[in-house]
Amino acid sequence: MLIMRRRTVSCPSGGNDMLKHMLEIPGVIALAQYKDCTTADLMQTYGSLEQSGFERLARFAYDHKRMAQGMIDVFALLTPTTPSMDWTPIRGWAVRGKIHSVCGWAGLVCLIDNDQASLNQVLKKLREIAFLT
Repeated sequence: MLIMRRRTVSCPSGGNDMLKHMLEIPGVIALAQYKDCTTADLMQTYGSLEQSGFERLARFAYDHKRMAQGMIDVFALLTPTTPSMDWTPIRGWAVRGKIHSVCGWAGLVCLIDNDQASLNQVLKKLREIAFLT
């Protein structure tokens, strides 16, 4: 069976422009939008990665989000909380490495350079874009 993947799909209501503007934030290397359902198929990509790098980035984000959500769901069941301390659903997340970090929000994932990027600024912008695309 042959599976074909689309490289880029345009997003309604100016979403492309919003994603492109992420690259203007200092330290942002690459950004991808992927289908956040049963697969991590790419919808849009921007930045300085090859196609295979974008595919790995989207797959990592998809898998990480699913694992983190599972852990948070169990933690929420075992921890008595008040409504103001609700643990689910997972929102933004980041995995920080020595040189680069990967940040995600909904079906968006971003690769950043730790020395140049502000993690808070990147997550805030991802959140804004996630609700507009």
